[in-house]
Amino acid sequence: MELRRYLKIGEVRVKLLTQDEPQVVEVIAAAYAAFRARPGKCRWQLEVARAGKRFAIIDETGAEYRVNDAHNAWLAVDRLLRQKVVAHEGQKAVFFHAGAMAAVGGKAALLLGESGQGKSSLVCALAAEGLRFFGDEQVRLGDDKQLHAYPRLPEVSPSMAQRLIAHWPQLRPIFAGEEHSDFVQIPADGIARPDEAAEISAAVFIDRIQDPSTAVEFQALKASNSIPRLVRSSFNCHRFGPKACMDFMADLVEGRQVLHLRYHDLFSQSRQIAEGLKNYLR
Repeated sequence: MELRRYLKIGEVRVKLLTQDEPQVVEVIAAAYAAFRARPGKCRWQLEVARAGKRFAIIDETGAEYRVNDAHNAWLAVDRLLRQKVVAHEGQKAVFFHAGAMAAVGGKAALLLGESGQGKSSLVCALAAEGLRFFGDEQVRLGDDKQLHAYPRLPEVSPSMAQRLIAHWPQLRPIFAGEEHSDFVQIPADGIARPDEAAEISAAVFIDRIQDPSTAVEFQALKASNSIPRLVRSSFNCHRFGPKACMDFMADLVEGRQVLHLRYHDLFSQSRQIAEGLKNYLR
C-alpha cells in the first residue's frame, strides 16, 4: 500500500512518498518540524520515494539524493534545508557555525569554537540546565544583530548522545533503539519558538581543556581581537565583501561581552557553566 503525506511548515511544502515504510515518513516529518525553516515566499518541495532498499530524496529542481535508511534520510533533508535557507536568506542574514542559548529576559549568547571542542554537547547540557535553546551548528543573526530562532536539533556522536541522555533524563534520542542515536531531542518547552528573537549579549569562545584540574573560567577578551575569529566562524559573511563583513563583526562586538570559556568536564561542570553564563546574560 502506498502511503502519501503532505507537510507544510511555514511556506515549505513537502511531499512524502514511500511504500510500506512509515518510519521514513515520520523521520522526514520530524526533520522539518525540528528545523523550522522559514523561507519567506520561497516554496520548496521534496519527494521521498522507495527504490528497492534505498530511498531517493528529490527536490524541486529534480536533483536526487539517494539514502539507505531513515537516519541518512534525516541527514540528507537537514543538509538540503540548510543549503536552501542560507541561499534564500543569506542576502539579509549572517549565519554562524555556532551554538546559541538564551537566558530569562531575552539575552542570548553565541557559543563558538573549533570543530571537536564540544559545542553541540555543551548546547545539550545548557538546555538541560535551564537555558533556552535557539540553535546548534548553524545560527542566524539578522541585520538588526538579533539572534533569530533556528533550532536544528543538536548532533553529537552516538556515544556522547548515550552519555547525555543517561545524565539528563529530560533529553531524548531521535532514533531510540537504533544504531544511530546521535540527534538529541530537547524538551519542547526549552526550545525557542520559530518567531522568537533575542538580543545578543555575549560571544563565547569555548575551549575544552584536557587537564582534569581545570576549573570553569570565563575570561574577557579584547573585542577587536575576536573579529577575525568571528569572520572565520561565519558561513556566508564573505558574500557581503571583506569590508562589509568586518564592519558587521565590529558592530556585533561593540558594547557586547566577548568571553573565553575554559572547562574540562561537561558532566561535572555543566551547572557552573550554566550559572556563569546566566550571570553574563542578566
